Amino acid sequence: MICDSTSVRTDIARLGSLDVKIGLYGRWTTKRMNQHSQSKSCVAVLLIAHGSRRPEANHDLVQLAELLIARRDYEIVEVSYLELTTPTILDGGRACAARGASKVLMLPYFLSAGVHVVTDLKEFQKQLAEEFPQIEFILCPHLGLHPLMADIVVARLQEGSPVSAT
Repeated sequence: MICDSTSVRTDIARLGSLDVKIGLYGRWTTKRMNQHSQSKSCVAVLLIAHGSRRPEANHDLVQLAELLIARRDYEIVEVSYLELTTPTILDGGRACAARGASKVLMLPYFLSAGVHVVTDLKEFQKQLAEEFPQIEFILCPHLGLHPLMADIVVARLQEGSPVSAT
Protein backbone atom coordinates (compact mmCIF):
# COMPACT_ATOMS: atom_id res chain seq x y z
CA MET A 1 0.00 0.00 0.00
CA ILE A 2 1.28 3.47 -0.84
CA CYS A 3 0.96 6.67 1.09
CA ASP A 4 -2.41 7.82 -0.16
CA SER A 5 -4.75 10.62 0.73
CA THR A 6 -7.00 10.38 -2.27
CA SER A 7 -10.74 10.36 -1.95
CA VAL A 8 -12.59 8.88 0.97
CA ARG A 9 -14.64 6.75 -1.44
CA THR A 10 -11.49 4.96 -2.58
CA ASP A 11 -10.59 4.22 1.05
CA ILE A 12 -14.11 2.96 1.76
CA ALA A 13 -14.04 0.55 -1.16
CA ARG A 14 -10.65 -0.80 -0.15
CA LEU A 15 -10.99 -1.05 3.62
CA GLY A 16 -14.27 -2.78 4.34
CA SER A 17 -15.05 -2.60 8.06
CA LEU A 18 -12.61 0.26 8.66
CA ASP A 19 -14.38 2.38 6.04
CA VAL A 20 -16.61 4.24 8.50
CA LYS A 21 -13.64 5.49 10.48
CA ILE A 22 -11.70 6.51 7.39
CA GLY A 23 -14.81 8.12 5.95
CA LEU A 24 -15.35 10.18 9.07
CA TYR A 25 -11.77 11.36 9.33
CA GLY A 26 -11.09 11.81 5.64
CA ARG A 27 -12.49 15.34 5.74
CA TRP A 28 -9.25 16.41 7.43
CA THR A 29 -7.09 14.98 4.68
CA THR A 30 -8.44 16.26 1.40
CA LYS A 31 -5.12 16.96 -0.31
CA ARG A 32 -4.48 14.77 -3.34
CA MET A 33 -0.99 13.35 -3.53
CA ASN A 34 1.00 13.65 -6.74
CA GLN A 35 3.20 10.87 -8.11
CA HIS A 36 6.22 12.12 -6.16
CA SER A 37 4.43 11.70 -2.84
CA GLN A 38 3.89 8.00 -3.44
CA SER A 39 7.30 7.22 -2.07
CA LYS A 40 8.47 4.19 -0.13
CA SER A 41 8.49 6.13 3.13
CA CYS A 42 5.33 7.88 4.27
CA VAL A 43 5.27 9.75 7.56
CA ALA A 44 1.94 10.30 9.28
CA VAL A 45 1.07 12.54 12.20
CA LEU A 46 -1.36 11.28 14.81
CA LEU A 47 -2.47 14.14 17.04
CA ILE A 48 -3.62 12.95 20.46
CA ALA A 49 -5.74 15.00 22.85
CA HIS A 50 -7.50 14.03 26.05
CA GLY A 51 -11.03 14.34 24.69
CA SER A 52 -14.05 16.07 26.12
CA ARG A 53 -17.80 15.61 26.34
CA ARG A 54 -17.98 19.13 24.91
CA PRO A 55 -17.71 18.92 21.09
CA GLU A 56 -16.36 22.48 20.79
CA ALA A 57 -13.38 21.50 22.92
CA ASN A 58 -12.63 18.52 20.70
CA HIS A 59 -12.87 20.70 17.61
CA ASP A 60 -9.66 22.53 18.62
CA LEU A 61 -7.68 19.43 17.65
CA VAL A 62 -9.50 19.22 14.32
CA GLN A 63 -8.57 22.83 13.63
CA LEU A 64 -4.93 22.11 14.49
CA ALA A 65 -4.99 19.16 12.07
CA GLU A 66 -6.37 21.43 9.36
CA LEU A 67 -3.54 23.92 9.98
CA LEU A 68 -0.95 21.15 9.66
CA ILE A 69 -2.56 19.85 6.48
CA ALA A 70 -2.48 23.36 4.99
CA ARG A 71 1.28 23.52 5.64
CA ARG A 72 1.77 20.31 3.59
CA ASP A 73 4.65 19.12 5.80
CA TYR A 74 3.16 15.64 6.25
CA GLU A 75 1.30 13.33 3.90
CA ILE A 76 -1.18 12.13 6.51
CA VAL A 77 -2.60 13.93 9.54
CA GLU A 78 -5.16 12.24 11.78
CA VAL A 79 -6.72 13.21 15.11
CA SER A 80 -7.48 10.98 18.06
CA TYR A 81 -8.61 11.21 21.65
CA LEU A 82 -7.61 9.33 24.77
CA GLU A 83 -11.14 9.12 26.16
CA LEU A 84 -14.66 10.57 26.20
CA THR A 85 -15.02 10.82 22.40
CA THR A 86 -13.93 9.32 19.11
CA PRO A 87 -11.81 8.63 17.16
CA THR A 88 -9.78 6.77 19.75
CA ILE A 89 -6.00 6.57 19.63
CA LEU A 90 -6.22 3.04 18.25
CA ASP A 91 -8.71 4.22 15.60
CA GLY A 92 -6.36 7.03 14.60
CA GLY A 93 -3.33 4.72 14.41
CA ARG A 94 -5.31 2.25 12.31
CA ALA A 95 -6.41 5.06 9.98
CA CYS A 96 -2.75 6.04 9.47
CA ALA A 97 -1.88 2.42 8.72
CA ALA A 98 -4.79 2.03 6.31
CA ARG A 99 -3.60 5.09 4.41
CA GLY A 100 -0.13 3.63 3.89
CA ALA A 101 2.00 5.17 6.64
CA SER A 102 5.40 3.61 7.19
CA LYS A 103 6.03 5.79 10.26
CA VAL A 104 3.52 7.42 12.59
CA LEU A 105 4.54 10.37 14.77
CA MET A 106 2.22 10.28 17.77
CA LEU A 107 2.01 13.82 19.17
CA PRO A 108 0.44 14.23 22.62
CA TYR A 109 -1.44 17.56 22.61
CA PHE A 110 -0.97 17.83 26.39
CA LEU A 111 0.66 20.56 28.48
CA SER A 112 1.78 18.43 31.43
CA ALA A 113 3.41 15.03 31.78
CA GLY A 114 0.70 13.44 33.88
CA VAL A 115 -0.23 9.76 34.03
CA HIS A 116 -1.77 9.82 30.56
CA VAL A 117 1.40 11.11 28.92
CA VAL A 118 3.86 9.11 31.02
CA THR A 119 2.04 5.76 31.09
CA ASP A 120 -1.16 5.49 29.07
CA LEU A 121 0.14 6.76 25.73
CA LYS A 122 3.09 4.37 25.83
CA GLU A 123 0.61 1.51 26.16
CA PHE A 124 -1.28 2.67 23.06
CA GLN A 125 2.02 2.98 21.20
CA LYS A 126 2.86 -0.59 22.17
CA GLN A 127 -0.56 -1.90 21.08
CA LEU A 128 -0.31 -0.23 17.69
CA ALA A 129 3.26 -1.46 17.15
CA GLU A 130 2.12 -5.03 17.91
CA GLU A 131 -0.86 -4.73 15.57
CA PHE A 132 1.23 -3.19 12.77
CA PRO A 133 4.83 -4.47 13.15
CA GLN A 134 5.76 -3.10 9.71
CA ILE A 135 5.03 0.46 10.86
CA GLU A 136 7.20 2.50 13.22
CA PHE A 137 5.09 4.27 15.87
CA ILE A 138 7.04 7.05 17.59
CA LEU A 139 5.67 8.74 20.69
CA CYS A 140 6.83 12.38 20.47
CA PRO A 141 7.29 14.66 23.48
CA HIS A 142 4.13 16.37 24.76
CA LEU A 143 3.82 20.14 24.25
CA GLY A 144 4.94 20.87 27.81
CA LEU A 145 7.49 23.56 28.51
CA HIS A 146 8.78 24.08 24.99
CA PRO A 147 10.68 27.41 24.72
CA LEU A 148 7.98 28.80 22.40
CA MET A 149 5.35 28.19 25.07
CA ALA A 150 6.40 31.41 26.85
CA ASP A 151 5.67 33.37 23.66
CA ILE A 152 2.23 31.78 23.44
CA VAL A 153 1.51 32.58 27.10
CA VAL A 154 2.58 36.21 26.64
CA ALA A 155 0.40 36.52 23.51
CA ARG A 156 -2.62 35.14 25.39
CA LEU A 157 -1.95 37.48 28.32
CA GLN A 158 -1.86 40.43 25.93
CA GLU A 159 -5.13 39.27 24.34
CA GLY A 160 -6.74 39.15 27.77
CA SER A 161 -5.62 42.52 29.08
CA PRO A 162 -7.49 45.61 27.87
CA VAL A 163 -5.55 48.07 25.76
CA SER A 164 -5.03 51.38 27.49
CA ALA A 165 -6.59 54.36 25.66
CA THR A 166 -3.84 56.90 26.34
